[in-house]
Amino acid sequence: MAYEVEKSDAEWQAQLTPSEYQVLRLAGTEPAFRGEYTDTKTEGVYSCRACGAELFTSNEKFESHCGWPSFFD
Repeated sequence: MAYEVEKSDAEWQAQLTPSEYQVLRLAGTEPAFRGEYTDTKTEGVYSCRACGAELFTSNEKFESHCGWPSFFD
């Protein structure tokens, strides 16, 4: 599979924080109830930290009480 953004692991590690690298490159998850977007009500667009692609907008965010931000679309 080819991706629009092609970088080495070293390049990803230089661009991302250790937790971002764990989530985005190693399929990890943040601990529940600790992410910066869990309880935020800030309006705007949620974008991928790696490639900048729009993922969700704040209009699609809802309170799921599961410990992670939840979106219906």
